[in-house]
Amino acid sequence: MGRHSKPSKVKKIAKNSALSAASLGAVAGIATAAAPVASAFPGQDGLIQCESGGNPHAVNGSNPNRPAGLFQIITSTWRAFGGAAFAPTADLASAAQQQTVADRIYAAQGSSPWACHTSGGNHPLGGAVAPAVPKALVPVAPKVFTPPPAPSPAPKHAPAPGRHYIVQAGDSLWRIAGITYGSGTDWPHLYEVNKSLLGGNPNLIFPGQDLTL
Repeated sequence: MGRHSKPSKVKKIAKNSALSAASLGAVAGIATAAAPVASAFPGQDGLIQCESGGNPHAVNGSNPNRPAGLFQIITSTWRAFGGAAFAPTADLASAAQQQTVADRIYAAQGSSPWACHTSGGNHPLGGAVAPAVPKALVPVAPKVFTPPPAPSPAPKHAPAPGRHYIVQAGDSLWRIAGITYGSGTDWPHLYEVNKSLLGGNPNLIFPGQDLTL
């Protein structure tokens, strides 16, 4: 066979294994580069699509404090939550770094700072993250209770001239005023009209007395 022997099976296996490992590493590298940012809080995927369309370098506007990056984080908020340690603005940071800052915002304020804060991302684009600021309380004037108008006093019953009432057993001026005038509280008028008959005691009346109404 000569001095050159066939390659051993061990070397061949090692060579194939190296090629396989290299191939798998390349595939893994491609997969890692294309992997999206992991969803760290509920509704994040829809929020990202609504805010930036999934573009980590998206910028909305030209002013220094404009929304930027996957989560459209404004510059002041990016810095307030430690983003300046990664990059001056969100769009200049990596997706993972943007995720870190977004996680901090969500932990402190939930998803409400984003305009696209529903799980489905149904809100229109344009909601930059801003620090939560409580809404100013609008003073409300206290309701003033207005009591209903007092009912008009019932008209006094003015009997026609010449009317009379004969006192019955068990009667009192209060009862007679209620029957004839419509209200027992009118008994003083009945007493004044018949004072000469009743004397000085309005509580002392007798059956058969003829009272003028």
